[in-house]
Amino acid sequence: MRIVNPTFARAEMVVVQADHGRQASTATLALLSNAKPNATELLTGIAGVYSGLSEVSLFSKQDPSRGAPVDLLDEVARGGSRALVAIGD
Repeated sequence: MRIVNPTFARAEMVVVQADHGRQASTATLALLSNAKPNATELLTGIAGVYSGLSEVSLFSKQDPSRGAPVDLLDEVARGGSRALVAIGD
């Protein structure tokens, strides 16, 4: 999957990892899909970029038209020292 900025011109994807005081080898990442088409595929591709982390967990909402349930958000919070949300379509 090629990631581009549809509001301007084609751009290369640049990944910059912030230093939050944890080594990449001990950091964890929780990915949350909003369940729209292509959101999970996008996050799966991003997970490959962050393969150097100790753990990458993928979570998904059941219904893209509703907010994430509190128990899912709690699980995402426990699932990583960092979190990333993707909106598909």
